[in-house]
Amino acid sequence: MKTVAVLDLVPATGLAFEPFAGGLSAFERSLAALRSLPGLERVVVLAAGLEPPPGDYELVRRASWDVPALIEALAAVAGDPKAADAPGLLVHAFGDQPFLDGAFAASMAASFERWKAEFLFADGWPEGFAAEFVKPRILMALSAIAAREKLPFSRDALFLTVQKDINSFDVETEISRVDLRPWRFRAVCDTRRDFEASARLAAAAGGRVTAESVQDLLPRHEEVLRNRPAFVHVQVSGGCPQACAYCPYPGFGGDVTARRDFMEAGRFDTLMDKVASFSGDAVVDLSLWGEPALHPAFGALADSVLSRKGLSLIVETAGVGWQAGVVEGIAERWAASGRLDWIVSLDETGRGEYEALRGPGFEEAVAFAERLGILFPGHAHVQAVRMLSNERRLEVFWRGWKEKGLDVIVQKYDDFAGRLPDLTVSDLSPLGRLPCRHLARDLVIALDGSVLMCREVLGPGVYPDQAPLGNVFEDSLESIWASGESAWLAHVQRKLPAICERCDEYHTWNA
Repeated sequence: MKTVAVLDLVPATGLAFEPFAGGLSAFERSLAALRSLPGLERVVVLAAGLEPPPGDYELVRRASWDVPALIEALAAVAGDPKAADAPGLLVHAFGDQPFLDGAFAASMAASFERWKAEFLFADGWPEGFAAEFVKPRILMALSAIAAREKLPFSRDALFLTVQKDINSFDVETEISRVDLRPWRFRAVCDTRRDFEASARLAAAAGGRVTAESVQDLLPRHEEVLRNRPAFVHVQVSGGCPQACAYCPYPGFGGDVTARRDFMEAGRFDTLMDKVASFSGDAVVDLSLWGEPALHPAFGALADSVLSRKGLSLIVETAGVGWQAGVVEGIAERWAASGRLDWIVSLDETGRGEYEALRGPGFEEAVAFAERLGILFPGHAHVQAVRMLSNERRLEVFWRGWKEKGLDVIVQKYDDFAGRLPDLTVSDLSPLGRLPCRHLARDLVIALDGSVLMCREVLGPGVYPDQAPLGNVFEDSLESIWASGESAWLAHVQRKLPAICERCDEYHTWNA
């Protein structure tokens, strides 16, 4: 069967071309993996801003890509599917996958032909080990779906397009022997974090990692999953207009409705310099505790985050207390960036139920959420914490806000390691305990700059046996992050401190 391979560099970064694990770059390794395919006629590289090193391949470059453009490029590469010399198989992979497995790809190609498939993908492996296999004759149909659905460009764009009308195609799946999805490992060299995690796994394996070997390697080497923070909680305001019944903050933060202390904008800007330098990319979440609307210079905080290209911003708010014009000004500067999301905590559908749970401000909060939906289309969300008191009304909540065009987040209830009453509706914990994702990915910064082991620690001094890891205004992020390694390794060894034994947040995942 004639085969054409497409190596996609559209979402890649310059890390794809850096030496990986003391040897060839991820681009060179992924290119070599595709070249080993039986029946390969040619390799085509897709690129946007990056300039790949010269090589024996065809280069297709566009200034910008979306899903229709991707499928159009694939169709142009394949040519007329009715032609006598048309390829019978199109293989699509990414050029920043250092563990792209040529032998596995050849095996999947054989399965593709044996099963007479039109689309074949691998499931259960971490991202980065497998390619996608497409019959060129379905590209015209995929193009029509992509134009209709207006899907954003992503690494799984082809699969998501097929999924929109999956019964129209012969789709087959190669399933892993061990389901590695719970580890959420990415063998992709597009961020410094995943580059380093992949290199550490390669070192643990003695150099070579395959689609077969990773199924045993990753569960034995969970330590590689912690590298650099990906999600940064920052408390910027001490005050809050509400003292919610299910929130621990009023229990340790004093009279939070009277507080008006905040993190000064200049100090916050210095902190963002450190985060951008250390993490490269990260999602910054405001505010850990307290209401960001009460910060007197919130617009400057948003600018501090979003002016740094690798950072994204999430603002969690009650939707109460915002000064006129602040959100509109932020929208003018940053709404088009796609790097700013808003989450308005509402929890309830009616004024009475809302006030019993959160206090005053229902009409203001609802109006604020609706305004965000207009200013930040696709990036404004309303949230309800799922608990015993509101479980029966959640469907009404969800449907009502979906009709208004806003995304709805239903969040798991957190009793903060037993500090609050257990109002959990259902237990979503995995059957087997995993090392805490938050210890691997989160940086939790209190108002004074103290860095906590995790959000469940609440604040400096709340738990005497949980001293801060450092202070971002006095210590380097490198040293602070290193101070949290021992807690992570304890989880890897399943030797949990008391607060962690009582906590079920270990399996939840932030952005």
